[in-house]
Amino acid sequence: MSNIPTTLHSLYSILLIPDGPENPIHTFHKSFPDFLTGKKWCKYDQFFVHPAIHHAEIPHLYLNLVRERLKRNICNLDDYVVLSEVEDLSTGQKDCIGDVLKYTCCFWTKHPLGVPSTSPYIEEVQRAIDQFFTTHLLH
Repeated sequence: MSNIPTTLHSLYSILLIPDGPENPIHTFHKSFPDFLTGKKWCKYDQFFVHPAIHHAEIPHLYLNLVRERLKRNICNLDDYVVLSEVEDLSTGQKDCIGDVLKYTCCFWTKHPLGVPSTSPYIEEVQRAIDQFFTTHLLH
């Protein structure tokens, strides 16, 4: 994990990297994702990103993380507590939820929209989403 900031720093010329982990990384120009997802432009398989596969895998990874880590009363607060009365709630949230789970909960929904309805992965994505809504939505 410690190599990620170093790797990202070397990509500052093509990526817009936010100051904090609460926001997603973006590319400076649309041509870069077009290059990575277009077989006619991206000739190297190790760099090619197949959009249908990518958008199907990401929700699975995100929803697996949610299934493993998200739970009722994740911050172990007293029953019927008023949030405004909790001391240092932001530190408790950071310790109990963490940046990865927070990011996942905020942004997983962007990826299923990229899976074409004709994709062989659509049923897997639908099952994962159904499982999320039936077991974790209220968490």
